[in-house]
Amino acid sequence: MALQTTDLFVVQQGATVKSVDYATLSSSINSTLLPTDLPIATASDLGAIRVGANLAIDPTSGILEATLPAAINFKGEINPVDPAPAAAAGDAFIVNANGTFDASFQNIAGQTGSIGDVCVFEGTVGHEWDLITGLFGVGVISVKGTAPIIVDSSDSNNPVISISPATDTDAGSLSANDKAKLDSIQSGADVGTVTKVTASLPLEVLDGETEPAISIKEATSVTVGVVRLADSTAITNGTSERVVDASQLKVVDDKVDTLELKVDNLSLYNFLGDDPIEVSVDSNDNVTYSIKDATNVQKGVSRYATSAEAEAGTETDKYMSPASVASYYLTNDFTKLQSV
Repeated sequence: MALQTTDLFVVQQGATVKSVDYATLSSSINSTLLPTDLPIATASDLGAIRVGANLAIDPTSGILEATLPAAINFKGEINPVDPAPAAAAGDAFIVNANGTFDASFQNIAGQTGSIGDVCVFEGTVGHEWDLITGLFGVGVISVKGTAPIIVDSSDSNNPVISISPATDTDAGSLSANDKAKLDSIQSGADVGTVTKVTASLPLEVLDGETEPAISIKEATSVTVGVVRLADSTAITNGTSERVVDASQLKVVDDKVDTLELKVDNLSLYNFLGDDPIEVSVDSNDNVTYSIKDATNVQKGVSRYATSAEAEAGTETDKYMSPASVASYYLTNDFTKLQSV
């Protein structure tokens, strides 16, 4: 027996030659190879796999391909809360209302369906219904945010949406303390926050930054401020730090007018004076009192005589003082005379 190009192994025993080719060796190995002899394939390591549902391997090329139903039959609409309709494999129904699927939908029972989703009946035992969301463009493809909205898309299937905190310059979320401050603002208050209260005299402000207390100073003779009206007793007694209003002034003015009228209407009576007092009354009822001049026969007023009048000795309505008399008359006591 001659050697062949396909021979892998040749053995001669006496005159007998035996050979093993590739096909014989491959058949022998495949017939004795067990599934457990190969490791299961992982994401990082090669290994054995098992063809699952909707997958098929071409026996000639060994290519793994997905198999899809020949056609999907749209049968109408369904409401998730209603019992599942009778269906054949490939039947599809459009969800027409938002709701939770009835227990009769088996593997999708309890899931939430939204308007526009599609339910497909596969007909395979244990996996009758499939839910396809967003088939007609109502599903979410991606999520983006504009400040202050923040989107964390590190997990594309479960994006996390948050709001950045507000600052003095940027909009954002408010804390619980911030909300408590807003709730404390009275309804109808103007926009803005009062941080300090001040005042000019006579107003005074106590603790103008936290709990302002506004008061008015009392008026004095030099300070503008609040005053208290006087009552009749205060007017009668002339009490200080009280003021009268227009009505009270009118009462006083009326009394003054009445008094002036009474005075104007008084009649003058005789005004008398004993001699040497004289009384005269003019046309305006003015009374004048005077005293007569003294003479040698009339008592009245007089004045001292001057030296000239004393030497002349002619005046009858003047009088002399003792000192003047001593200068012009001879003393009666001659012992007081000076020697010559």
